[in-house]
Amino acid sequence: MSPETMPENIMTSSSVVSTDRLPEQNQLINLPSGGDLTPDTGCEITAASLTRLVVLAGEAESGKTTLLTAIYEKFNEGEFADLLFAGSITLVGWEKRCHLSRITSGSEKADTERTLGLKKRLLHLKVRDKSLAGPPQDVLFADLSGEVFKLIRDSTDECQRLEMLKRADHFVLLIDGDKLSRIANRHEAQNNSAALLRSCVDAGMVGKNSFVDVVFSKCDLLAKADSGTSDFLKSCKEMIQNRFGTRVGRLRFHQIAARPESGDFEFAHGISGLLRDWVKDSPVFHRSLSLAAHIRPEASMFEKYLFVRFPNFTEIRLWK
Repeated sequence: MSPETMPENIMTSSSVVSTDRLPEQNQLINLPSGGDLTPDTGCEITAASLTRLVVLAGEAESGKTTLLTAIYEKFNEGEFADLLFAGSITLVGWEKRCHLSRITSGSEKADTERTLGLKKRLLHLKVRDKSLAGPPQDVLFADLSGEVFKLIRDSTDECQRLEMLKRADHFVLLIDGDKLSRIANRHEAQNNSAALLRSCVDAGMVGKNSFVDVVFSKCDLLAKADSGTSDFLKSCKEMIQNRFGTRVGRLRFHQIAARPESGDFEFAHGISGLLRDWVKDSPVFHRSLSLAAHIRPEASMFEKYLFVRFPNFTEIRLWK
């Protein structure tokens, strides 16, 4: 039957069906690629929800990426640090970093792919308290190469160009425990780490509104080192505390073994407490919100409204 001889009601029915199906066929869902985020694409997350930003800093091979992959691997097993995995839009980025630790990589020894180049990469993680109290929490981890931090350590201008440092809730300085355990390398490792932190503080990128965690990685190797290592570690902590303790919002020291070689340490040793602090704590909520309200002794309740509405954040000062 040709269109000219087709009954009118059939033509109408056919037209309705075709126009209804076209919009359905053109409706596409925009899914994330799963790859690393950049500072620009990461803004989509920070603009949508309250997000913690954790910057892991340190020399090449100090264990920054290994620490991150240990967190991801622990969530593959189930809950970790009393937290539940609630999603990620950078799953491909996580998996790429974990590949060398998997059997499918063909490697004889578990390893982590090194972060190379000067690109600014971010990994996303969404977690929730295992009690389900409160909403999920977004966390962005900056996975930057040791080359980036070498530039920052040697140049104030380069440091100020890395704007995410000022936005970071947690600045995590990793010091290579393997180097600290060797007499020939320990002073260099200590001095380079202190110089990096000093550069960030002097440049105004890390300061009173920053939480700083100094993390001694590969503590399983530290435990096997000579007796002088323990004394050197203690003096290293004292030096950093004396130089920077009053210049940052909070300074803490930790020892971890993300992928220990010794059977005396469990996988991701010491990381659960760190992660929980990063998720739950932020310098934003430690800043003073006290407001001084100058009020006349005979003021009305309307004039005292601010104090009545927010008594914990308002300090009344009477006019004389």
